Amino acid sequence: MPIKRINIKSKILFSMLAIGFIPGIVGTASIYIKGMDIFRQSTGNDLIYLTQQIAANVRTTINKEASESMLIAQHPGINLLVRNTAGTQEQLRASIRDDLSKGINNESHATYLIYNQTGDLVLQLGSEIKTPFKSTFALSDFDNITANAIISDPINSHTSRGFYIPIFTPIYSHSKKKNGEIIGGIITYLNIPQLLSSIQIEHPAEVGHFNLLTKSGMLIYDPFIPTGNILFPTQLFTLGNKQWSIDIDEHGIESLYTLIPLSLAHQTGLVYGGTNELYIAFTKSATDALITPIRSVLIGAALPGFFLALLLTLITYLLLKKFIDPIGTLKEGASIIGGGNLDHKIEVHTSDEIEDLANEFNKMTATLKSSYMDLEKKIQERTLELEASNKELEKASNLKSQFLAGMSHELRTPLNAIMGFSDVLTEEVYGEINEKQRRYLSNIHESGKHLLEVINSILDLSKIEAGKMTLHLRELVVDDAITEVQNLSLQLASKAGLNLTFHTDQAPNLIIADCVRFRQIMYNLLSNAIKFTPEGGSITVTAQQVGNDLKVSVTDTGIGIPNEYLSAIFKPFRQVDGSSSRNYEGTGLGLALTKEFVEMHGGHISVSSRQHKGSSFTFTIPIHSPHTVETN
Repeated sequence: MPIKRINIKSKILFSMLAIGFIPGIVGTASIYIKGMDIFRQSTGNDLIYLTQQIAANVRTTINKEASESMLIAQHPGINLLVRNTAGTQEQLRASIRDDLSKGINNESHATYLIYNQTGDLVLQLGSEIKTPFKSTFALSDFDNITANAIISDPINSHTSRGFYIPIFTPIYSHSKKKNGEIIGGIITYLNIPQLLSSIQIEHPAEVGHFNLLTKSGMLIYDPFIPTGNILFPTQLFTLGNKQWSIDIDEHGIESLYTLIPLSLAHQTGLVYGGTNELYIAFTKSATDALITPIRSVLIGAALPGFFLALLLTLITYLLLKKFIDPIGTLKEGASIIGGGNLDHKIEVHTSDEIEDLANEFNKMTATLKSSYMDLEKKIQERTLELEASNKELEKASNLKSQFLAGMSHELRTPLNAIMGFSDVLTEEVYGEINEKQRRYLSNIHESGKHLLEVINSILDLSKIEAGKMTLHLRELVVDDAITEVQNLSLQLASKAGLNLTFHTDQAPNLIIADCVRFRQIMYNLLSNAIKFTPEGGSITVTAQQVGNDLKVSVTDTGIGIPNEYLSAIFKPFRQVDGSSSRNYEGTGLGLALTKEFVEMHGGHISVSSRQHKGSSFTFTIPIHSPHTVETN
């Protein structure tokens, strides 16, 4: 697809826009980058401070609940209940519930499970929890720990109520003396979503929201979505002193993060015994925190400059337009002249260099027209000369054909006589001959036969080149034709001491071909293989059907053909050079004729060879010839 060209008007306009707007764009980008960095630092510091305040509020809320649990542990009725020394347990439970119902912070939605020393649940206070997360109180949790209460890892309820924070508080034998014996304990389950939802944030719609999470990235509390299977980016915990970053939050929104560890240790003896440290993460949409403020600054600062640049560009373009239009006229005129209209004149009146250029163009057109007419006249003269030359060449070709036909007749007549008389003398019709005479007569006969083959090959090649060679196509029994060639070749192979093998089991029964030319193809390839295979070698002929083609291969173990001569062996009068091959007689026409006969059948011939290893000639011809078939 051709690339669309931009005209000179557009180029000038684009250049002016670039000159006007690039400085503005660079300045705006500089403001944006610098402003973004400033806003990031400022917003990050503000959110760090806000996160610290939220963490303090969360700690205060949890410490308050832990203190309340410690007060319950000191209740005298609780001490009696876990000792199991009172008379009626149910009455004592009712008394404790009535006594503590006003003191328990129902807003925290906390659940208190009171266990005795043997781990039996003796009382449940506060919000109902149907399935306790821990059925026994672990006294061993307080071994070697000096603490009034221990906060453990958050527990997932796997319900809509979210996570709980368990607080383990021991009950001592002396309710007001921590150094007494531990006789029971209280597990306080604080419902995190209901507990933390009471913490207020100033302007929440503007500043974002906070989350509670573990150091492993598990989301414990989110004010908008259920928790439990959501992981925060773990790289947040490697912020170091920076304490804020930009990443994708749990809602899939690019946000500004701050991260503060939630230290729950308290001077009242509260310790955090969990294995996974808790953190407060605060997030604010990057759009609200960064993009919207910087966009407001950019719009206020950049729009006036852009409008001014646009106005200056328009004024400059209108001034330049009067110089651009004549160039367009010149271009249009050049296009018309290039299309062949040499009578067209370009009319430009600007009294400057563009008008001079148009006048020079008109002069060049007049000169070109004159040269074109001269060239056309010379072409006509050369065409007449070529036509005369072609006639002479055709006449010479006809004379060559006549000469070859006459030469063939003149040479064949005495050759037939020589061969005939040599046969008669060899058969001793006119008397006995000695062995030496028989040998000379045999040489005369073989030489005449060879010369006749050369004459026939030259004549066939001449007919092919002249387009006068035709095929006589008819049904051909493949096995019969190959057997006939086999019988002719066996004597030659035996005389040369060669092993000749034929494999025709997979050959088609019938093909459409010229019987004489098919046998000639086979005989040429076989005689070539016999000629160039040393005594003791072997020749294998394979015929098979491949698709809609007959494929025949003639493979020998002869002297082979060097690679540099493989491309030339099918050309007329060409033989492989070299001392070994030059020892064999031949005109170099056999393979050329073979190639022509194969291709006249619509087939193809190829050769593969390794020097001193042998050669393999393979040809294919269609089983059903595309040419017209002769009928007997």
